[in-house]
Amino acid sequence: MSAHEDMGRVHRTKGRFGPHFRFHLLLPVCLLLILTESKAQAYADPGSGSLILQMLFAAVVGALFYVRRFAAWIKKKVSKN
Repeated sequence: MSAHEDMGRVHRTKGRFGPHFRFHLLLPVCLLLILTESKAQAYADPGSGSLILQMLFAAVVGALFYVRRFAAWIKKKVSKN
């Protein structure tokens, strides 16, 4: 196999660097961050609220688009049979 053909392949690893490795690393870190919380010395300016609303709106629109595409895919599969 040439290097050019190999570029498009997805390499899957086994063992300790498998897909669950990141989760097992992420969970203790998140728990540590949650359990060692402290008072934040931060300021949220008025633009932060609009940014959060924009992100929520984009997430809802993206989810609706995904559901619509998934429903169309299911409908296509069902109508084929």
